[in-house]
Amino acid sequence: MMELISAKVLCAADPVLQIRIRASRSESDVAHGYFRELLALALEKTADEYGPAKVVVTSLNITQNRALSYLNKSDHINIDWAGTNKERETTYRPIRVPLNLGLLGYRMLAISKEKKGYLIRSAPWPN
Repeated sequence: MMELISAKVLCAADPVLQIRIRASRSESDVAHGYFRELLALALEKTADEYGPAKVVVTSLNITQNRALSYLNKSDHINIDWAGTNKERETTYRPIRVPLNLGLLGYRMLAISKEKKGYLIRSAPWPN
């Protein structure tokens, strides 16, 4: 299961709390955009209860393991997302949110719309 993993959250002079996350590994990293937008939505939905906060993407283009090590060793980032295991559960503070709705590891059949009829009618597959 993918979870958010949190370290200390810094309070800057800015009255809006800044939640710092690592930069995307590449422009085609759609997962990073998904997690960033999900975090921003959660902050927006809880602003009345916990106060305003915003997601700040750092310039750090680092691996997941390095990002996790930064959680406790620096102020570069203060939240990250990762799969869970016993070591991470004891080293970091897990925020239990099923980020992929339990779909990580599941496989599904995908087919183009043009070939959909071949499966429905059990027609011979075109060469």
